[in-house]
Amino acid sequence: MKDTTLAIIGVGYVGINLAVRFPQFFKTFAFDIDKEKINALNRGVDISNQFPADVLSSSGCIFTSNVDALQEANYYLITVPTPLDSNNAPDQSLVDQAVIGLKDYLCSGDTVVIESTVMPGTTNYFKNILGRDDIFFAFSPERISPNDGYIQFEDIVKVVSCESQEKLNDLVLIYSKIFRLVESSQDLEACEFAKLLENTSRDINIAMMNEFYQGALEKGINFQESLRLARSKWNFPEVDKGLVGGHCISVDPYYLSAYLGLSEDSIILKSRKVNDSMVISLEERILAMSKIGDRVLLLGKTYKKNCNDTRDSRALELYEKLKLRIDRVIDSFDPYIDKSIQILDYKNFDLIVTLVAHDEFMLEKGMWSKLLNPNGAIFDFAQVIPKELEGQFKIYY
Repeated sequence: MKDTTLAIIGVGYVGINLAVRFPQFFKTFAFDIDKEKINALNRGVDISNQFPADVLSSSGCIFTSNVDALQEANYYLITVPTPLDSNNAPDQSLVDQAVIGLKDYLCSGDTVVIESTVMPGTTNYFKNILGRDDIFFAFSPERISPNDGYIQFEDIVKVVSCESQEKLNDLVLIYSKIFRLVESSQDLEACEFAKLLENTSRDINIAMMNEFYQGALEKGINFQESLRLARSKWNFPEVDKGLVGGHCISVDPYYLSAYLGLSEDSIILKSRKVNDSMVISLEERILAMSKIGDRVLLLGKTYKKNCNDTRDSRALELYEKLKLRIDRVIDSFDPYIDKSIQILDYKNFDLIVTLVAHDEFMLEKGMWSKLLNPNGAIFDFAQVIPKELEGQFKIYY
């Protein structure tokens, strides 16, 4: 593998993780059409807020927006977004542009690896479109979960598939440099389907918990206590209620349903509706907990904890809906977004709603006392209030 040179196409949340790690073992280029992003990375600034300047500068990666610089690569890793259009239909246009844009640079024996989430059959589609038997195509779905603390990058099981066993062996060696365990397959479509399966199943499980949560509220049952007890059973699923947004879990079910041609009555699309409806449900609860003229503070704007990513954020959507109201004073704070202010700048709210479980929201009693007025309450949806503070504040769940 000494002659291996990598080109990472797309330096977002996924691409940057590969770009800072692979250069320890292979010459690595990281390309993005966003010149401002590339200039920032070359100055040591990661706008995804995952890596500090010293890591970027010492990585050895060549960040570039010049596609001609990629000609010496022989492995091209596609890590561009695959979002939805305005009708929730899959939009793979950025992958199309990336692969087709490489066709004049690919040489015999080169390998194109698609890491972006795509519908099954996409990898073979590109192989047929290019019409070159001397170019190899592989699929290796990204599985990163930035800053969530659940798993370290190197402990993620990396899945890779390629119809050529020889090339598959090479890819296993390449990925094994930065992942401890690599699972391989020669079945491209099974691997593409697996990526949609893992995220869609999580969306369905969260929808199930959200429905349980709503039902428990209606019956006056303490859902979190019920969940704690249910989890004492060895095979109870490790999933909780929550707002589902971001670039994977709220998107991939639409890719799978489009591929399968499912109707609105399918469990996949019904689960999507359940999870999307949580914004309206929380809005109604917040209005019921507060009164006209109250000051309400929402904590969290990102789609998940401990990151600055607001893509498809339901917390942000809820804030945008609530701040349109003129009968209450609605404010919002997120330490990963609102860098110019601190939580200490807020005080005397009638209601505080935790929407995202950032570590910065794990506050001591004195801080909550400053944020709230003497008769104020906390709606701890994100469950950041420690047990020892229960009974010292008016807390809703």
